[in-house]
Amino acid sequence: MLREDTPMNVSLTPQLEELVRRKVESGQYNSASEVVREGLRLIEERDRVLTAKLDALRSDIQVAVDQVKRGEGYRLNTDDELDAFSEQTWNEFLSQRKAQKKAS
Repeated sequence: MLREDTPMNVSLTPQLEELVRRKVESGQYNSASEVVREGLRLIEERDRVLTAKLDALRSDIQVAVDQVKRGEGYRLNTDDELDAFSEQTWNEFLSQRKAQKKAS
């Protein structure tokens, strides 16, 4: 197990080494360690965003499951009914998205 105060050595592919080198040479970062730390911060942020999206999706799925259990779902018996429902749902989504873009 790695102690908190233990320095860490990391091996990079030649391509990643070159990327780090270019970032430092550009003046955007002062050291290779800064580049790596920023990369790790971005990974952490991406993980937080993905976790939040997954939690929201699970919540939405649970709402839908609960609605179906209460008999509030749609029964689609044919491919044509499914196609029509899918098209209507997609169009509603696009309309909402367009309205959100106008509002922001």
